[in-house]
Amino acid sequence: MPLNETGLWQAQRVGERFRDKSVTTIYSSDLIRARVTAESIGTVVGLTPVLDTRLREYNMGQWTGLTGDEIQAVTPGFTPHGIHEPPIPEGESAHDMHARVAPFLQEVLEKHAGERVIAVSHGGTLGLVLATMLNMPLIRRQPFAFGNTAIAKATFDHGRWRLRSLNDLCHLWQK
Repeated sequence: MPLNETGLWQAQRVGERFRDKSVTTIYSSDLIRARVTAESIGTVVGLTPVLDTRLREYNMGQWTGLTGDEIQAVTPGFTPHGIHEPPIPEGESAHDMHARVAPFLQEVLEKHAGERVIAVSHGGTLGLVLATMLNMPLIRRQPFAFGNTAIAKATFDHGRWRLRSLNDLCHLWQK
């Protein structure tokens, strides 16, 4: 589904947030909302986003498009915010997702050491990216929350990742 008017405004605002930053590369999920957001940022900073399918949201398999209640009705033991999560039929587990994002992070480190890189993705994916950076257990529902166009800032210093900010939405309230 494409971005609505509010989503387009948010994408423009987050783009402006990076206007005076020395961004060297923008990576983005190829899914439409992330891609359009990345293109909005790219317009401001003068870069064309690099589309990478590894930044796509979790593959929800047969659960795609279902609500938590609908999933619960067809999956015994499932609770929408529970810790126990049965395998998703034809879907992706946290370990499957980790197998996608860990090589992406390694490539970013190898190609862009010391550079400012932007990755535009989706909440579930970004949660697992941060969990991977911070060596947290691989679970589907990480404790991170992301508003639309929220910025999380992480740096790689002295051989380890450091989370500097999370869910920063200041660009939506600044005039």
